[in-house]
Amino acid sequence: MKKLLFMCLFCLPFVFQLEGKTTSADDFGCNWNFTYSFNCGSHYKKGKNLYVKINPQKYQDIDWAELYVNNQYVRKESSYPYEWCKPNSGGDNYLRNMQPGNYTIKVKVKDKCGQYHEKKCVVYIDGGNTGSGSACNANFTYNFKCGSHYKKGKNLYVKLNPQKYQDIVWAELYINNQYVRKESSYPYEWCKPNSSGDNYLRNMQPGTYNIKVKVKDRCGKYMEKACTVYIDGGHTGGGSYCNGNFTYNFKCGSHYKKGKNLYVKINPQQYQDIEWAELYINNQYVRKESSYPYEWCKPNSSGDNYLKNMQAGTYNIKVKLKDKCGKYHEKACTVYIDGGHNGGGHTNACIWDAGYQYPNQQYYPKGTNLYVKVNPQKYQDIEWMELRVNNQYIRKETSYPYEWCKPNSSGDNYLRNMQPGTYVLKCKYKTKCGKYYEKKQTIYVQN
Repeated sequence: MKKLLFMCLFCLPFVFQLEGKTTSADDFGCNWNFTYSFNCGSHYKKGKNLYVKINPQKYQDIDWAELYVNNQYVRKESSYPYEWCKPNSGGDNYLRNMQPGNYTIKVKVKDKCGQYHEKKCVVYIDGGNTGSGSACNANFTYNFKCGSHYKKGKNLYVKLNPQKYQDIVWAELYINNQYVRKESSYPYEWCKPNSSGDNYLRNMQPGTYNIKVKVKDRCGKYMEKACTVYIDGGHTGGGSYCNGNFTYNFKCGSHYKKGKNLYVKINPQQYQDIEWAELYINNQYVRKESSYPYEWCKPNSSGDNYLKNMQAGTYNIKVKLKDKCGKYHEKACTVYIDGGHNGGGHTNACIWDAGYQYPNQQYYPKGTNLYVKVNPQKYQDIEWMELRVNNQYIRKETSYPYEWCKPNSSGDNYLRNMQPGTYVLKCKYKTKCGKYYEKKQTIYVQN
């Protein structure tokens, strides 16, 4: 009996060890197998958010699971349930708003025995094909609007929005044909907020910037798309090419009523490239603008009288500008003021009539400074005016307004501190049609 009891005690630890071994995980036999939450080969509509979940036969044996879409890594799940693009959740953008094409959904798992396994499944998004072979879709848009203007010092965040990022192998960014950096995985972005690097896009100085991205698709083809943005505050060059093109704010050939104040403004394609702009009317110089906006006879402004109270006729509006590359450009535009005719190519039809606005009375006291101003009906048709007083030549005026001895001015001494007597004023003038006319007026200076 004692011998039997001894034998039992001797065997007991061995039985306990066997019992413990059978209840632990089988180090050589973890069960990693799983199925998908959807049927392989399924077809879905364009714009689908594809919810992916794996159903393991024994989730306790799985260490982690990784999801790939067309061999593009999406995300690792380290705990059960293993799911991606869960309804009413964020993230997993590769599975959202899916565009037409073929998608290989692959999950790779590591089991707790240290081994790796994977399982693939193909689904189709209907409405087109981007799949394999020659039908990759590499098209994309930018995250900003082409032609946008930004302030000096801008950090320009550039991101592509591909129609099908799964079809893109890589994307390269160029600025004014200067290579910046290649992105080999989605999202394709440069100068991301709170990131470093991509210095070509940081603290940008005034100028014109051609943003170009070149992509290679998985079908082996290349595609590129360029977009121009402007940093306001001046011009930084872009080599020797400046853009001096512009349009007018009115339609060439327009007809307006007599008495029109014609507001002229040019709309440059790239105002940062313009140094100055000059306005001419019927080849008569009006005024130079040295900064943007380039405008003349602005509503509620003074000056630019050539454009005010315009009389009937044909007007050639011409703007000449100099760009910051040192080149000159000009563009002419004709408008018509209805209610009469000033020539329009008929050189014998200039409107020549004129009259004295000042002096506006006959008698003046001794010591008068006599202000003389002659107003033509259409000053644009006048080339010059000369004033004589009692056949004494005073001075020629070659631009409007035509005036002499203007208040608070100097010169024209013959008209200053006038002494008693009779004075005959004679204004002789030449029109742009080549003809000469004169107007006389008599005044009296009394003691």
